[in-house]
This record gives sequence, structure tokens and C-alpha cells, in this order.
Amino acid sequence: MIDQKTQSDITGSILLQLLHETERRARVLPSVELLKEIIRQGDGSFSGFLWTLDGYEPMLVSQEPSVDLTLPSVGGQDQSAQAALD
Repeated sequence: MIDQKTQSDITGSILLQLLHETERRARVLPSVELLKEIIRQGDGSFSGFLWTLDGYEPMLVSQEPSVDLTLPSVGGQDQSAQAALD
């Protein structure tokens, strides 16, 4: 997905927002202890935490400048964001 204004690829940002929204609505939330551990490990990010796990082999991409996104909701999920998951 390309931002119309900046022409930058925002696919990663949209997928991260979907994960955030899904976690926010989850019936079972991560424990406070797990969240603290994620912040303590690596560089304080979730992806940094994953680096600390045995057997984790990330698929790395260069990080684009962050874009503030507000997605329109259609049936609970943005259609273009759903296309990124397909």
C-alpha cells in the first residue's frame, strides 16, 4: 500500500495498526509481567523482544519513516488493509 501524499510504502504501518487494534479488543490480554519483559528485552520493542527468543529468524525490512494513520472502518476492518493480509 502506497501513501498517496508521500508515495511511501505504508503496508508495515497498516499491518502494525491492525495488530494493535486486534490486541486491544482481545478477550485474553497479555500479563503485565509479559509486557514488562518485552520492554526490558532487546531494544524495548516487540520485534526487539522476538530477537531474544531461541530459534527466531526474522525477515528484516528497512524501516520507512512512520506515518500517522487513521483508517476508515468498513465492516470492522479496512478493506485495503485486509488486502495486505491476503
